[in-house]
Amino acid sequence: NSLSYLVISLFTIAAFHEETSKSKFLLPILASLVFLTRYDFLLIISPALIYYIYKNGITKGFVLMSIIISCWFIFSFIYFGSIFPNSFYIKARGFNLHQSLFYFKKNIFESPKMFILLALGFYSSYHINKRIFVGMVCYFCYIFMVKDYMFGRLFTILVPIAVISVIQYISMHGILDEKNKNFLKASFATVIISVIVYFVP
Repeated sequence: NSLSYLVISLFTIAAFHEETSKSKFLLPILASLVFLTRYDFLLIISPALIYYIYKNGITKGFVLMSIIISCWFIFSFIYFGSIFPNSFYIKARGFNLHQSLFYFKKNIFESPKMFILLALGFYSSYHINKRIFVGMVCYFCYIFMVKDYMFGRLFTILVPIAVISVIQYISMHGILDEKNKNFLKASFATVIISVIVYFVP
């Protein structure tokens, strides 16, 4: 949904600027928001988050992330009776190679433009931030393994990441002037366009 695209976009931008003090504080908080929108998005953010903890240790942002997630788990257990959604148990019921291959094949033919954009995102992130790249690869493998029948639904979360990765790659190679300023403006503008083009309400 739109909230997922927003928080994953903000997380990706923060991950590309992780050296700034603002990003060091916001990155784990944004990670908690990404995780709460969908638990399986943890695969996307884990590499960047693990590196963050390794490099910075326990920060104020990390403490806030832990509080946010813990509060949600407590509320979810009290209100719903479980910390995991029902879809988690459905998707965990085995692996069907034929269904997975069909799902990928159908998505590629239904949305070739999206997969071209994702390919560019994989290429860009590999060269500029391997933590984002590894997160995308992990989630891509996860899509292959789980059961899902709604075409495009699982792939679309990678589109904002791919768009931002491509823009960052271009900016780092000197194609854009004033790269930090232009990067932020172009990222938000392109993500909004991508949402309009690829994401159904």
